[in-house]
Amino acid sequence: MKAPDRIDVARHALGQALAHPASWAGFVPLAGAYAFLGVPWWVCLPLMLAVVVMVFLAWSRQWPRLMDKSRTELLTAYRQKENLELGERLRRVATAARQHGTKGLLEPLREATDIKRAVEDRLHADGVVTAHEEEVGSMIGELVRTMVAEAERLTLAEGGEVSRAAGERFQKAADTLRRAYADIDVILDPVPEDLRLPAGDDALSRASERLGERLEQAHGVRRHLERGMIVHDAEPAPDAPTPAPPARRQAEAEK
Repeated sequence: MKAPDRIDVARHALGQALAHPASWAGFVPLAGAYAFLGVPWWVCLPLMLAVVVMVFLAWSRQWPRLMDKSRTELLTAYRQKENLELGERLRRVATAARQHGTKGLLEPLREATDIKRAVEDRLHADGVVTAHEEEVGSMIGELVRTMVAEAERLTLAEGGEVSRAAGERFQKAADTLRRAYADIDVILDPVPEDLRLPAGDDALSRASERLGERLEQAHGVRRHLERGMIVHDAEPAPDAPTPAPPARRQAEAEK
């Protein structure tokens, strides 16, 4: 059984979009006008193309939400089937372990499957499984599946012989799952609210602030240059002769 990938999710979302009445209801009147009323095809064809464009634009805006919904539906169905399969495999392992007297693996396995279900309930609680939540659930599911497969190999294929090292590996895996479940909120959202950047400290605000600072600098340079030009124009020319006082000019004229 294969977990749904992006192609499966996109295919499922596209199927839902095509099956929705909003995708084909607009074509019904045009088809009826062409088939029963005799409207020329060159009139119906542009109208149909216009309907196609409107439907495409409408679904393009809804596509991210539709993808999240499809991912959640597919993952929910997959997890349910997977948990049923793991439960059946765990029962076979428990039967073999009781027959061979090796029950040390049962408790970690049961705890691992319980943690897996609890984490999945946490991920699916809001009705939407994001890509990051899907990745977290996939890692936990992969660890639990590996534990069950290893238990099957030890109890079924090798006649129930479980070494001390194997038991320690199972305990270590169970400890990892316990820590992951205890810190599931940190894994899903590693940045707490009090450490997040304020709403205004985003790329748009930073770019606007940089441009505003550059404008202020440019205006400061312009004001500095203008003040320098005014002072320069007010100073007298260094080579211009200094006018003589009136009394001195009269004495020079009498001579």
